[in-house]
Amino acid sequence: MEKPAYVICINGWPGAGKLDIARGLHQLTPDSRILHNHELIDPVEKHHARGSAEYYTKRGEYRRERLAPIAADPKLRDTVWIFTDSQTEYNECVADYAALAQGVRGRRFYRGGSSNGQLTDVQLLRDLRRSGSIWKFGNADEFEIDVTSIEPREAAEAIKSFVDKMELETESGRSLGERDFSTTASMVLGGIFGGSSTTTPQYLTGDKAAIDAFIDQFDVGTAETIDMLRRRGKQLVFVTNNSTKSRADYKKKFDGMGITAEEEEVFGSSYSAAIYISRILSLPPPKNKVYVLGESGVEQELQSENISYCGGTDPLLRREMMPIDFESVASGELLDDDVGIVLTGLDFHPSYLKIALGMAYLRRGAKFLATNTDSTLPSAGALFPGAGAISAPLVAASGQTPLALGKPSQAMMDAIEGKFKFDRKRACMVGDRLNTDIQFGIEGGLGGTLCVLTGVSKKEEFLAKDAKVVPSAFVDTLSDLLCEGKAKVEA
Repeated sequence: MEKPAYVICINGWPGAGKLDIARGLHQLTPDSRILHNHELIDPVEKHHARGSAEYYTKRGEYRRERLAPIAADPKLRDTVWIFTDSQTEYNECVADYAALAQGVRGRRFYRGGSSNGQLTDVQLLRDLRRSGSIWKFGNADEFEIDVTSIEPREAAEAIKSFVDKMELETESGRSLGERDFSTTASMVLGGIFGGSSTTTPQYLTGDKAAIDAFIDQFDVGTAETIDMLRRRGKQLVFVTNNSTKSRADYKKKFDGMGITAEEEEVFGSSYSAAIYISRILSLPPPKNKVYVLGESGVEQELQSENISYCGGTDPLLRREMMPIDFESVASGELLDDDVGIVLTGLDFHPSYLKIALGMAYLRRGAKFLATNTDSTLPSAGALFPGAGAISAPLVAASGQTPLALGKPSQAMMDAIEGKFKFDRKRACMVGDRLNTDIQFGIEGGLGGTLCVLTGVSKKEEFLAKDAKVVPSAFVDTLSDLLCEGKAKVEA
């Protein structure tokens, strides 16, 4: 009888790129399927708060309900299953996967672990590591791969190579009974791959749209071009509307890409909002607390300016609105009396409860600010709702419009000029999006604007007769600036 297909479990900290590595493995492995951890967690979190007494029990029950049909269906015997998870030591989930492979299916079980992942939420990562370490079997055959600076495809190929080697050993005479089922690959999923505003890396090979989206963000010659500009004495400021990352986050990202940059050279919309709140708006205490609809990048920058806040990544707000919540919001029981500002940014976990609280604060007279109001977020070769989509419900419900503090807002330009003390007439804005980057430079009265065509906007948009935003020059790629005489910089 032909042996059944195997099971692979990729285990690592959240944000380490497990799912895109799994997708890479799926591309490399015929007759394979993926079952990722959010398919097993999210349905439970809809009914039970994470950390509650019922949560872990129900999560285990649901997981086993999903795995049982897979184990029992003979039609799936030849299917390679790829699981992703984030399990720490002594967690029962890994045992369930192993049981599926070994006790129920008679499959070989190849397990990958992570000991060095990264999270965009630094405090959450600290809490996770404090509570335990990523599950590792600790065998002599353990195989660790650090994916901090490699692509998901490379990690997937390394895992596939390991599995193929182990399978070959089995076929050449080493029976399943003789094999130690815990002899597995242990992968150190150590980084978040750059290229989009999401915290999950993208698998690119063979996907033209995804490749285009990646190139939109990072041109191959970006690092070299930046070095060239520095050699020529140019002052650089990295301006971004991505509110989910702090300046420290971007510093780490630049370091991983080989780009020379200092944290103080980064000016993001979250930092712009923090500067405006602390140094310009400067509300008197105690009514100067900020209610945040956004991610940890906003929180980190508020902390850097010693601004107190609530909301944001608070897990207690990531739930459904219950009937009692309507009464609690209306009575003020769920409100913080010190909140004087509502700040919206890109929030990957929006909820009706968060919006209801924001509206209640605005009705109480809180100032309405936004890190930025971009309508869309480009990622994975497509467009997704941007930060403007998070503030839109509050705009509709309150009838108020937030003061935007990201590109193309001139409040952001004023703040940048105030910090870096540059001559606007001798400054050039470089970007790939007309309605934010280029418009930001034009309205700010900069000496020039350069549109890079590896990004969101295409030249047909600004070459049209009725174009409203037109750059002073454009290039195909940023690295064209390196090639004097070869690059075609058009005005």
